[in-house]
Amino acid sequence: VQLHRALGKTQVLTADVAGLPVGIVVEDAIVNASAFSDAVKKMLAHQSTAQNASIALAGSKVVIKQIPLEKRLSDDVAETLAWQEAKRSFPELAKSLMLDFAQVDSVAQSGEKKYFLLLVVARKEDITPRVDSLQQAGLTTKIVDVDYYALERAYPLFASQLSAGHEN
Repeated sequence: VQLHRALGKTQVLTADVAGLPVGIVVEDAIVNASAFSDAVKKMLAHQSTAQNASIALAGSKVVIKQIPLEKRLSDDVAETLAWQEAKRSFPELAKSLMLDFAQVDSVAQSGEKKYFLLLVVARKEDITPRVDSLQQAGLTTKIVDVDYYALERAYPLFASQLSAGHEN
């Protein structure tokens, strides 16, 4: 999907699908990075302006954890806490993990403000082949997301272009 942003509004310009030969991706893992990269290059041959890419991992490939906080933290303290929690939760895998985090505020029904550290953890082995394959195809990966979060954020961008009654 190629997006264009102008005057604060994002619009879907083009969408394309690249068919992959059997065995290139098995159980959500790229097993032949070269063939995958070639398929992306072939798809990109139709347009030459794409430089950046976003990818989304299957929700089954990530662990999402919400850590309650007493107050909002500085970015450095939040990152330290995120890594401490990842190392505590996955001590044998800590060196092979990638993580991201966000501080989230919510208001309870009582009106009390609550703070959370939202932690998303994935194995490097699930991310690196995707990023490397896109790099071989000439793209720079700017965003790695979780599939259902990405779809939730993308839907408003293309919903108006879908047929009436598409919600059903």
